[in-house]
Amino acid sequence: CTARAGVMNRPHKEWTDMAYPILVVLGLSVVVGAVLALTLRIALRVMSPTSENTSMLFMALLAAGTALAAHFGGSAPLAALLGGMLLKQLNPKPWAWPRQLGTAGSLLTMLMFVLVSVVAANAQWNMSIAKLVAALVLARVAAKIVGVMAANWGSGLTWRQALYTGSAMSPMSSVALLLVSQFAASSPALPLIARIALPAILLMEVLGAILATFAVHRTGESSRSWGPDSSFTTPGELRG
Repeated sequence: CTARAGVMNRPHKEWTDMAYPILVVLGLSVVVGAVLALTLRIALRVMSPTSENTSMLFMALLAAGTALAAHFGGSAPLAALLGGMLLKQLNPKPWAWPRQLGTAGSLLTMLMFVLVSVVAANAQWNMSIAKLVAALVLARVAAKIVGVMAANWGSGLTWRQALYTGSAMSPMSSVALLLVSQFAASSPALPLIARIALPAILLMEVLGAILATFAVHRTGESSRSWGPDSSFTTPGELRG
């Protein structure tokens, strides 16, 4: 998507004009991800994975790696993903990561919610945009539920299990915000996409969390009971 956003308004004469930006994005992302993984692997040989210093080093390297990938034309999410995959291959044994990483992730999630809320609140709302946002959200939820049922056809998965699994997948990922910003910056006409995408992201951040919480509690996968009467479903009842 990073490569596509950068060449949407450029004329293409041959297939190489389309393939070259994609190869550049993939190549730079692989290089940055490999450097990130190797640096973390060397650091973890002399540092404890559960220490606060390790968490600070991890966040600093991740921020530097994603910034370099985006600056030179790579994909920041892809570089971080490839770095994590390579780090896992270099050391397959499980690691106990520090709790500070979870706290930092929560802060970033709240910051993203505030930023999207501010932008969506200042947007020009009208009935046509509201209808498009509602249709997009409903289509996304329906696609997740139907996709789960289609992928598990013949496995004994019931429609209730597919419904709860699709509901648990409803929260919007932060990658969607990154993709919207990249496409909106690639052309003066494409910010119109943000007028629909940002309210949809904001709605799914709120509605998706509610649906996911309901699905987790309804299937008995939560460690805490929901309310004084926890007789919804016994743990594991809907697992088949």
